[in-house]
Amino acid sequence: MSEALHMWLQQASAKPGVLACGVRCADRSIIARSNHEKLPILRIQQALRELAEAVHALQHNHLATERLRWKFEAGKVCCSAKPDGTMAALVVSKETEDLTECEALLADFLNLEL
Repeated sequence: MSEALHMWLQQASAKPGVLACGVRCADRSIIARSNHEKLPILRIQQALRELAEAVHALQHNHLATERLRWKFEAGKVCCSAKPDGTMAALVVSKETEDLTECEALLADFLNLEL
């Protein structure tokens, strides 16, 4: 995994309201970080695998996957996918109403040279 992705993960995990974050690379390798005891790394890695399957299905059906959002009772998952299959996801707390910083993080991810 590139240094740029590691730096992006470090920056993302440091943002207030980010409970966990991760990247699934085009080669299917996964790296994840968690800031919450109820979101262990293995759970985030499994979620990234399943999100990648959902993204692949959407792309296969010619639906845009550059920005995806799922809202749950306890928070939100914000996800962005590159055409090569590389995908980043942020799990944010319910209280994180202003997603401006999340949008900026995901835009930075989409602009990374891998």
